[in-house]
Amino acid sequence: MKRTLWIAVSLVALASLACSLGGLGGGTTEESAPPQATSGEAPTQPPEGGESGEVPPPEVASDALEGLDSYRGRIVWQWTSEEGTPEYMEMEIEETRDPPAKRYVINAEGESMEWIQIGDTTWICSDGSCIQSQQNEEMTAAFGQGPMIFGLENASEFLEGTEYEYLGQETVNGVRTRHYILTPSPMMLMPLTAGEVDDIHSEVWIANESGLPAYMARFTFSWEGTHEGEAGSGEYTFDIYDVNVDITIEPPEEAGSGLPEDIPLYPNATNVVTMEAMATFTSPDDPATVADFYRTELATLGWNPETDESMGGIIMQTWTKEGRQLTLTISPMEEGCSVLIGEE
Repeated sequence: MKRTLWIAVSLVALASLACSLGGLGGGTTEESAPPQATSGEAPTQPPEGGESGEVPPPEVASDALEGLDSYRGRIVWQWTSEEGTPEYMEMEIEETRDPPAKRYVINAEGESMEWIQIGDTTWICSDGSCIQSQQNEEMTAAFGQGPMIFGLENASEFLEGTEYEYLGQETVNGVRTRHYILTPSPMMLMPLTAGEVDDIHSEVWIANESGLPAYMARFTFSWEGTHEGEAGSGEYTFDIYDVNVDITIEPPEEAGSGLPEDIPLYPNATNVVTMEAMATFTSPDDPATVADFYRTELATLGWNPETDESMGGIIMQTWTKEGRQLTLTISPMEEGCSVLIGEE
């Protein structure tokens, strides 16, 4: 349990910091993996400026990925201790501006989780089942942005003041880039290393192509150190690819439309979360109004009332239909009410 929890928290941390480093927010597909260019590739031309010219610093655009229409990405985190079992985590990412949609697929320790957001609807799927929820516009992340945990609002905060060596221009993940070796602070990378760091090697490729913002097309680092008290080595890779190509993000196959057809969702429901034959939501309407709606609609759809009770302002109803049982709990709130619907 502890190991699984650590993996989940670490994945959120990796995704969030990657969002910051490249202006990232979104999941990818197996069939379109990024090109496997390596740091050993020869630059396509010598460093700009020549011996007397000024070497361009590693800078990214303020809009970063926000300046794209679509993209895919991949984050890979690996740790190999000297005595323990290797750990491996991967996050695939894709995002489109129009229509607004994001997809994350997280794989770790043989387990997989998928997070999809299309418009104001979000699905979180694992082990063949999904939780579906509705979010208002204020709760959805803007294109090219994700949740920030470590306070790095953009890549410029990470690159500012970092020593570097400019290696020249290279084509990486289909775009021309500027290639740098970095000397970042171990403290800056500690959220990604998840432990003490003794030695770091880091490189970055920043897009340098007409019509594209200067985003991080690739960021890698390897390190020696300790994690959970064990010495070992780690590797981290972050790629952005398939920039501005046609990407279609669809609801997960295992996700239904929410509740069964004969269990209606209250018309003025907000903050809706559904999972198989269960739903929770809030409403600005009072409990009595919501209860009257279900008394009428469920009877029309063939449900038979069993109990209808009120205690301390909480209304509880049970209904049956062809061997099925439906329970509603409608609880008052300071403004409106909350509702729990469950079918057995």
